[in-house]
Amino acid sequence: ALVVESQNAFRPSMMVGACVRGTFGSGADRAAIAERYGIELADVPSTVELQVERVTSWRGFSISTSVPRQRRLRMAQ
Repeated sequence: ALVVESQNAFRPSMMVGACVRGTFGSGADRAAIAERYGIELADVPSTVELQVERVTSWRGFSISTSVPRQRRLRMAQ
């Protein structure tokens, strides 16, 4: 899973975040990332691919879970 969260130490109702659950795979195509962002291939860090199964997000005390249409998420480490 990959979790991104913004916490508030004094107001839990202001917390926001998301948890992307799935399976990590081999590295993504670094050349495609370099082309997309207009950078040199040598400047692209190592990558992993996450095949997304579902996403849970929250804002304060409201929580929702969904299954995304795009199942492959590419990210740099």
